[in-house]
Amino acid sequence: MAASSSAALRKSARSQSTWCVNCIAISGDTSSARLADKKNSRQWLKPYGIKRWVGAMTSLRRKFDLLIEAGNLQVSETQEEVAVTITMFGIKNCDTIKKAQNWLDAHDVAYAFHDYKAAGIDAAHLDDWIGRVGWDVLLNRAGTTFRKLPEADRADLDAGKATALMLAQPSMIKRPVLDTGKTLLVGFKPEAYEAAGLGHA
Repeated sequence: MAASSSAALRKSARSQSTWCVNCIAISGDTSSARLADKKNSRQWLKPYGIKRWVGAMTSLRRKFDLLIEAGNLQVSETQEEVAVTITMFGIKNCDTIKKAQNWLDAHDVAYAFHDYKAAGIDAAHLDDWIGRVGWDVLLNRAGTTFRKLPEADRADLDAGKATALMLAQPSMIKRPVLDTGKTLLVGFKPEAYEAAGLGHA
């Protein structure tokens, strides 16, 4: 199975699982709890495969949809499936990115990934990030790309010059940049992710 296909299936299953867990909490249907539990579902990915997990979550969702239609279960808007609002920005083949992704996956944190080497990054994002954490936090001056710049480009840095450099060569942005909507985390430290409340939903 292609990596992109597998990731899409895993995202679908997690989304279904989140919705079903909400319904279980409301209905008290403990018989379905183990099936939808995100930690258990990770365990039976190995013997049964991700396609079967998706199928199980889809079937469980149909069950609750029928209960809702029959008026036997009420789910408020605040308890509906929550859209993914966490985005990781970085470069696909970066070892630090892989470590951060493995951590998020292990803690069942759903996220979108933006490869800014392939897709670039826009000025609006950089301006927002600089306003939140500062350009000096974002600019990776220890990286090879920055160190290969002419001395004139590396000298007398300020927000405007740093932004121009990062727009021209996104590889100079530290990675990963994780935007949770509330917090912007630059670089990967498990303790920082935990302090931001990730992995405890």
